[in-house]
Amino acid sequence: MMDTADTAVGSAFGQGSTTFHNASLTSGVFAMIGQWTSVYATVGEFTTNGSGVITAGIADDNELDNGVGQAGGSIANSTYDLITSGINGYGSFTLASGADKDVSLLGLYMVDPAVNINDPNNTSTDLGGALIVDLDSGLPGGMGVITPRTDTTAANFNGNYAAGFQNINQFNLNCSDCEFDRVGVFTMSAAELSTAGVGADDSDPLRTLTGAAGESKGDSYSSTPATVSAGYYQMVSPNSPLKATINGTSGTFDADIYQASATTLYWIEIDTKSVFLGPIEQQGSHTGMPAASSQWRKVKQKNRS
Repeated sequence: MMDTADTAVGSAFGQGSTTFHNASLTSGVFAMIGQWTSVYATVGEFTTNGSGVITAGIADDNELDNGVGQAGGSIANSTYDLITSGINGYGSFTLASGADKDVSLLGLYMVDPAVNINDPNNTSTDLGGALIVDLDSGLPGGMGVITPRTDTTAANFNGNYAAGFQNINQFNLNCSDCEFDRVGVFTMSAAELSTAGVGADDSDPLRTLTGAAGESKGDSYSSTPATVSAGYYQMVSPNSPLKATINGTSGTFDADIYQASATTLYWIEIDTKSVFLGPIEQQGSHTGMPAASSQWRKVKQKNRS
């Protein structure tokens, strides 16, 4: 978007020549974040009967500004509909009352079954899925994705991953919804998830974590995620929270991980004073990739105070 008074960025995906119907949505992991009138994030997994009913599934919801949250709540008996609208590839995803707290009605936009939403250059894994938008009157502005679920085997969550998240929090009394962001390289080995090599980079312009504004490199994160059920892992206190050392300051986050496949997972923070959402994506081979150069332009960080 290039309007003078607003800004937006996003992606557009083709729907191909597919005729979508309820059997087009079988199982998946959905991830959605909202940062407008109310800051929140939700991640969950589901299985359908191919006829409009969610037969099984669980979800996490962290509504930071509403003080509402849950971890691993059932969303069974929720429904979806790709027929009634009469528009090919568009429908609704309706969570059963109270199943995912205040998140209840989503708009559902299917994408080409040959497209990987997170990595369009990858034509072999995580193909298909959908874009979603929150249509709840009390939670406007939320949007996200559904990634097909093809692998929930814990042993396959292994190797090198790039992971990131955007965190909104209430740590600093000088701003209501402060933000910091991080991205880094992780390894998952012998059931331990940890930063490797150069570690992680964090950007904390509003001094929400350490009291010092700025960026830090080589930060460390580690945990031993506990397998709760197939494809669902917890990193929570007191057993094994996500431990972090950011710019020399140590702390912990309680978080859950949902596995869509061995190559794509999503994690969500479920603490009461902060929330993050982001992807964990397996790294492939970089052999033969050409070197790239670019000019970078600094962008002023939006203050959420």
